Amino acid sequence: MTCDLTIAQKEQQLSSQTTVDAIAQNKAQPLTTDKPKPKENSLAELYKYYSTELPNLLLTDRDKEIANRALLDNRPVKEVEEIILASPARWTTEEAKALVLIANNQLASNKEQIQTKAGVAGGEVQHLEKELSLNYSLSSPASSASPAPPALPFTPPSEDEKLWPALKNYLTQQRGISSNLVETLHRKGLGYIDQQRKVVFIKRDLNGEKSGALVWDTPKQDDRCSQNSENTQSRQSWFHINLGRETDDKIERVFLCDSPIDALTLAHMDMNAHKGLPPVKTMYLVVDDPDNLPLEFLKNISRIGLAFSKDDQGKETAKTVLKLLPQSKQLPPNNHSWNEDLLEILHIEQEKRRQQQRGLSR
Repeated sequence: MTCDLTIAQKEQQLSSQTTVDAIAQNKAQPLTTDKPKPKENSLAELYKYYSTELPNLLLTDRDKEIANRALLDNRPVKEVEEIILASPARWTTEEAKALVLIANNQLASNKEQIQTKAGVAGGEVQHLEKELSLNYSLSSPASSASPAPPALPFTPPSEDEKLWPALKNYLTQQRGISSNLVETLHRKGLGYIDQQRKVVFIKRDLNGEKSGALVWDTPKQDDRCSQNSENTQSRQSWFHINLGRETDDKIERVFLCDSPIDALTLAHMDMNAHKGLPPVKTMYLVVDDPDNLPLEFLKNISRIGLAFSKDDQGKETAKTVLKLLPQSKQLPPNNHSWNEDLLEILHIEQEKRRQQQRGLSR
């Protein structure tokens, strides 16, 4: 029993299908009010005054329009920023500044005027817009038809670099994962120990942009991670690694599993089975939430292996995913997890080597 046989035999069972996506738009509303102006010393009243007739906009769009109205009223930029800070969205000072800057630029008639007056390139304005996030929504029909608001940029937890050797040793010596894979993981900033001494695995969208994090509690009985919700940019992100002989190749095979440890394990075993990189580009993706899968991508992949753990949670996840992706094939491990399978294989191979060495020494 070797790594080659285990992964190759089970992987032979993989099969096809298709599908795709949709888009939406948004508008600002004009200033139409003759309501008497509130007292100058109340920022909350000013915010309320400028939000007249804007009840159905998402907070991001409403606050941009409020900034527009206040600027049209010849209020100083600093004061408009303070008015925006009175928003129920609870913007930070930097976010309020960005909102007002965007509103200021929108008042200009064309891109040249925007760049002249605000000194900000069009691309930078778009970047600032992306930096504004909204976790609130209004319950009216108008708001439900609006597109999802842009998210704050994701900032990965800071690494404690002194602890990397300990994590590397653990992953290679106690979990049997190849040093090359572990080093690549760290070099790309996808796995490390943070300043709170937590093991962190970074989630990315399908384009490779970092947009979230998983936290791994190593003493747990299984290797599943918990979601680190702090500053997570998007639900559309997963821990995944891709292997293939050609970087630009289209992904043709996908293994779905429970944890980053099993994703690394499957990648390790796959490389052993093929004596190097797999012949077709392969993704090893962690399903930390079966209700959050990149379905439109996966529906176009014919070879999908469901390599979930053998416990009740793993079986339930496999059952759920199989309904969503009927072309996928179940590839359960022999033991509880694929990492346990790998450790068992490595132990057997080590015993064989010891017996051979004993035979040679006689």
